[in-house]
Amino acid sequence: MRAIVPSHFMAVVRLSACLQMEMLTEEDKSSPLVAFPIDLEEHLLQGFFMKAASITSGALPSPLYAPFVEALQHTVRAEAADCIAASYPSMSLAAAAERLHFASTEQVIKYISAEQPTWAVQGDRVQFQVNSGRAAAGIPAQAVMHQALHYATELERIV
Repeated sequence: MRAIVPSHFMAVVRLSACLQMEMLTEEDKSSPLVAFPIDLEEHLLQGFFMKAASITSGALPSPLYAPFVEALQHTVRAEAADCIAASYPSMSLAAAAERLHFASTEQVIKYISAEQPTWAVQGDRVQFQVNSGRAAAGIPAQAVMHQALHYATELERIV
């Protein structure tokens, strides 16, 4: 098997336009050090963020993955929390624990006190107070559409 530094594998794939997944041999792909980031990336690309977070909660193929996995779990949980807060006015602690992939409601309460200061725990429910300023920040829809169409036109010319 070729020597592949596991902690830099995904960075190499992202940064190097020359390195393609097809260039990996089956032996390389079967290595747990390589298969783990491939599976993780596949779940993220397909939009299965919580599935990706649940994969990372198992045993890691190398301790070198731990900082990346912790950052990924934090990011996925924060994005899920933002979506939950935007979707519901309140939710039971048990449901929040399930949706945010916590083992207990106590972990949810700790998460809320540390990461979500605008949320309030009232009894066995979480009350969400969405920062309306963030939602109403004003995305210039016309400018974004114009820029996206410009990029698409340029990409079509390149291809």
